[in-house]
Amino acid sequence: MNFPLFFTQIVSNAPYSYTEAILENGALVVENMKVLKPFVLNGHDTAPGHAGVIINGDRWEFRGSTDSKYAGGKPVLETVYASGYFKRKNPDYDPENLPALDIKSLVASSLVSMTGDEFYETLPPSYDYQGHFRNYAKEFHAIPYPRCWADKAYIARFDIPEGTPDVYGKGYCIHPGVLDSITQVCFCMFMNMTKKTFDFNGTLLPVSMTKLTRWAPSDSASMEEHLRKGVYVLCKPKVWGAKGPFIFDFVVADSTGRVFFTIDEFEIALAPVPEPVPITDHSMQQRLVTTWQPKAFVTPDYTLPPADVHTGYDYLAKVLETLFINARTNTNRFVSRVLDLDPTDSIVRTVDAKLSSLLSTHRFAVDYFAAGVNEEVADAKLNVLNYPHGRATVIDTVTFADRGVSIRAATYVFGVCFWVGCSPLPQYRRDSREP
Repeated sequence: MNFPLFFTQIVSNAPYSYTEAILENGALVVENMKVLKPFVLNGHDTAPGHAGVIINGDRWEFRGSTDSKYAGGKPVLETVYASGYFKRKNPDYDPENLPALDIKSLVASSLVSMTGDEFYETLPPSYDYQGHFRNYAKEFHAIPYPRCWADKAYIARFDIPEGTPDVYGKGYCIHPGVLDSITQVCFCMFMNMTKKTFDFNGTLLPVSMTKLTRWAPSDSASMEEHLRKGVYVLCKPKVWGAKGPFIFDFVVADSTGRVFFTIDEFEIALAPVPEPVPITDHSMQQRLVTTWQPKAFVTPDYTLPPADVHTGYDYLAKVLETLFINARTNTNRFVSRVLDLDPTDSIVRTVDAKLSSLLSTHRFAVDYFAAGVNEEVADAKLNVLNYPHGRATVIDTVTFADRGVSIRAATYVFGVCFWVGCSPLPQYRRDSREP
């Protein structure tokens, strides 16, 4: 029995972390893997605080310690998160007859394509792929492929350059985030790649895998030499049902066409959803509510409050609050949008409590868009907002074009600009998290 331990604060890409854990222990073939439950380490000095792989013959289990108990000075890993079987040698590996993928002909048969950015903009926000792990994807193609579901398969290209944070030289066989990115190609099955829409409700999660096979000699510890060359992924849908199962095969090759691993019968399933929320006045924030209201944002007979009572950002917060209360009471309005273009988080901090008060006291909901010149600035602004209906968006240029857009902008000496309304937002360059 062997259980090498690794310690960390948070394990993300959990099913892929399970797979990587057994690959790091020398597996060339991983078989009949079942994901039993998600795994998250809560943080330093909290339970579970230890995790690792337990190996018994050809069977392996990924376990964690949830109660911090020790036996003989070693943590007791009592909870099983994933399990399966493995082999340290691929019996079908033949160095004189290596599998290959005809990338050129597959891409040439493309029926429709989309870029990596278009792919992630089409995915629902619940998947929330961010950072360099979403930047790997460069192009996706739907291609004709007999014996696949609807006679169609998908091929995608990924670039994972040298110097990518955390990926190379860190002891991974294949970084869990890279493996996650590779299997994301299956989401093309749920997309209309022409209209760039995701035509499926619900969140899909990995649940099982019949086999992962490395096409490499038994002394090969890593896939890095292939990853550096660029990666092509052929995804072949096998089974598709209205509510599942959804099963796919994957063939993964480097840019030379050399296949370095394959996955057979990778299954994803719908994540469980909570029971329906009862329809009462107390459950309004938990339900989907349709509200009819005027399209234009109208503020009849509105007078700015005296400047000597409120100053600076407090003045702006007071103006925002009274504008919305006035709209709620006088024009029967319930929802509006705010676009915060301030380069700092000063407005966010000032209006935060006002927005929550509007929601709880006046049942007036504000979609608050915290804008920044890049993702880091936008996220930093959003992270200080406690109000629940906030979104980060990237705006590096703004054009208030004459397109019938209802705009009310207020500019103050400290250089703040707000856009308030319910019609489409001004023209701007945007990131994928903004619907």
